[in-house]
Amino acid sequence: QGRLNYCADGSSFYEGGWQAGQKHGFGKQTWPSGNSYQGQWLLGKMSGQGAMIWRHGSGSEKYSGSWVDNSPHGEGTHTWMADDQTMADTTQDSWLVKPSPPPSAAAHLHGSSKSHQTHQHQPQPHQQQQLNNRYTGQWNWGKRDGKGTFYYANGAYYHGEWQDHVKQGQGRHTFDDGQVYEGLFEADKMVNYSKPETFVGALAG
Repeated sequence: QGRLNYCADGSSFYEGGWQAGQKHGFGKQTWPSGNSYQGQWLLGKMSGQGAMIWRHGSGSEKYSGSWVDNSPHGEGTHTWMADDQTMADTTQDSWLVKPSPPPSAAAHLHGSSKSHQTHQHQPQPHQQQQLNNRYTGQWNWGKRDGKGTFYYANGAYYHGEWQDHVKQGQGRHTFDDGQVYEGLFEADKMVNYSKPETFVGALAG
């Protein structure tokens, strides 16, 4: 038991708590890709409160919050960022174009959780990226699931129910021009959305 600094093959680096031959307690791990995790470990796995940064060609992603068995699970925040922008910088437009419903995968998050699935040792970023958007809501083993709010970079946002990473159930979408659709969502789509500027669900703003 104690603290350990080590560098594996000159590429992966860990500094932090150590117990029974495994990462345990508070520590920071950096991978060859430049991805890094700083936070709590439980017998070799990311578990507890921590922050993970994924780096890739179009920018970076950051999740900060609760982890269980190497997966975001519980309260947390996930943000997509272009280059070295901070989480507060949300200047780019989102991919939301009416009349299409907003797409499903990019954000900043804050929330809570449910069931279990198989995990990889190093978490991978989501396939689709919408830079400078953010999601605040519930996580279930790495996926948006439960109640949550998705903020688009252009000022639009959605608040409502999520299931298996997509909008599912009752929700409210506020467009960047102030118009509001409130009603049922299925498979990430507005069920009663008919045509631009027209909503069969509740309309306000």
